[in-house]
Amino acid sequence: MGTTIACIGAGNMGSALMRGIVRAAKAADIGFADADGEKAAVAAAELGGRVYVSNAAAVEKAGYVFLAVKPQALGAVLDEIAPAVGKRSAGGDPPVLVSMAAGWGIGKIQSALPDAPVARIMPNTPALVSKGMIALAASPEVPREKTEELKTMLAGGWCGRSRSRVLP
Repeated sequence: MGTTIACIGAGNMGSALMRGIVRAAKAADIGFADADGEKAAVAAAELGGRVYVSNAAAVEKAGYVFLAVKPQALGAVLDEIAPAVGKRSAGGDPPVLVSMAAGWGIGKIQSALPDAPVARIMPNTPALVSKGMIALAASPEVPREKTEELKTMLAGGWCGRSRSRVLP
């Protein structure tokens, strides 16, 4: 695949998602950032990925940034990464932000980061053991080819095939 993937949040769901994604991407292309640096190091070591020193560093080069933090922490994370997202957007290479935070729709995320390409996913609990399903919706700023690549990533390891439909 060759796309760099950053996961901000190395808890249960973030780690589970990356374990599934590593089946479609190279482990060396996956990295973790977490407020608990040790948790990020453990998750990265498990997959053979990397550790980012900060959330902003995770955003600087990643093609996809998974926001795998608790909903109550997402506002602070968005504030922290806003300068890096803005710089990338101004240069014409914004990362696709992928959020699963309950209560944070695409519009709410874009109110913090205007015009950012945002995808929302909703994995179910069996996703923790690679047996779940993931709903996906993408903002119009996410190019179709990026949405297709994201679908391929998310299909890796969940159910063996992708029967997805992206909602407008």
